[in-house]
Amino acid sequence: MSGSIKRFERIVSLAYGNDIDLYIYFSPAHARLYEAQCIVGRWFTIEDMKREVVKIVEDQAKNSGVDPYPVWEFSGCNTVTVETVPVENDSENMMNWYREGSHYTRETAKLILDKIPSGSEVISDFGVKKILKNIYAIYESSVIPTWKRTRRSLNNCDSYSKRSGD
Repeated sequence: MSGSIKRFERIVSLAYGNDIDLYIYFSPAHARLYEAQCIVGRWFTIEDMKREVVKIVEDQAKNSGVDPYPVWEFSGCNTVTVETVPVENDSENMMNWYREGSHYTRETAKLILDKIPSGSEVISDFGVKKILKNIYAIYESSVIPTWKRTRRSLNNCDSYSKRSGD
């Protein structure tokens, strides 16, 4: 177990032990960044880390005799993260949900902050609770088909790298 995961486990344990509300979510980077991770072979590592986070949250809750904190998934492919990226040098068309691939707008932050405490359904496919019982079902029924559709609709990573200045 990596040092970061051990620290996360300690934070969760302390939160459960001290009756602290903890909000846990995976931040929504643009789908092109996830596509790049997939192309270089790191996407499954990211998904494994997410499963480990959910497992820690549920194991620590069980150890503490309480219900687990929700773990929200805002990353991956959804209406917000697959927003069309304007063509290079297009200063008239701005993205609604992102400033660039890894930094989202206030509007996106508001969607997250509305969804976590209340389960708001402003955009129904943005933000899903992950639990060990449903994590593989979510993956099989939503993530894989969505990635297949998204990979067909997004430009390749080279064009994205050139636009984002990487």
